[in-house]
Amino acid sequence: MVSEVADSSTFTSKTRLSWNYAAFPHRPCTGLVRICPLSEAWKRFEQHVKLIFAGPLKEKDEEEQVSYLLLLWIGEKGRDIYNTFPAFSNDDMKKLQPHYDRFLRYVQPKLNPIFAKYKFNNEVQGTNTFDQFVTKLKLLARDCNFSDAEEMIRDRIVFGIQSEKIREKLINVGEVLTLDKAVQIAQAYEYSQEHLKLMGHQSVHVQALSKSTPHAHSPAERSGRRPPHQTKTRSTPPK
Repeated sequence: MVSEVADSSTFTSKTRLSWNYAAFPHRPCTGLVRICPLSEAWKRFEQHVKLIFAGPLKEKDEEEQVSYLLLLWIGEKGRDIYNTFPAFSNDDMKKLQPHYDRFLRYVQPKLNPIFAKYKFNNEVQGTNTFDQFVTKLKLLARDCNFSDAEEMIRDRIVFGIQSEKIREKLINVGEVLTLDKAVQIAQAYEYSQEHLKLMGHQSVHVQALSKSTPHAHSPAERSGRRPPHQTKTRSTPPK
C-alpha cells in the first residue's frame, strides 16, 4: 500500500504511494463492487503525508510541500494521472488541499449505500475485541448515509456483540441507552473479565508454588530426635 524510502537529505524516511495496489477505478463501481482498496490506500497515504508536513517538513512553505508531493511521493504513475486533471488555478497550484481533493476524487469509487448498509447490518463481533468491533462499525457507517449514525451503531452493537451477558445488560438499560453508554458498559464488562482471568491465573500459580515448597522442620526433627512433647511414654499396665 505504501512503502518507506530512505532519504538522508530530508529526513529518515518518506512515504511513497504504491499505485499497483489495485486497479484504477476509471468507471463508477457498480453491483457488489463497493470498496476500492486504492481509495483506502490514498486516504492512508494522505494522512501520512500530512503528518510529515506537520513534523519533519513543517519548515517548508506550502508551495514546496506541493513539490514534495508531486515530484517524490506520488511516483511516475501518479504524475501521469495528475496530467489528466483540468488545469489548476495559479492559486490552487500552490496549495496542497486542491491536489488532495483531485486525487481522492480520481480513486474514490461511486458509493453504493444499499450495499454499504448490507455490510453494516451483517457485521458481528466474532473473534474481534469489542474496541475493534466498534471501530469497524464506525468505519462502515460512514458510507451508509444514516440520518442518525450513532443510533444505528448502538443497535448494531446490541445485535452483533458476541457476549450474551453484555447483550442482556444493554437491553436492560432500555430506551435511554446511548452509544456512549453502550460502549462504556461493554468495555467495563470486557475489561473486568480480563482482570478476573488474570487474577485466576495468578491464584493457580501461587497454589502451585505453595504445594511445591517443602515444609520447614524443627531442629529436633532435622536431627532425627523427637521433640520432647512427642516422646513416647510407656504405658503402665493395670494391676
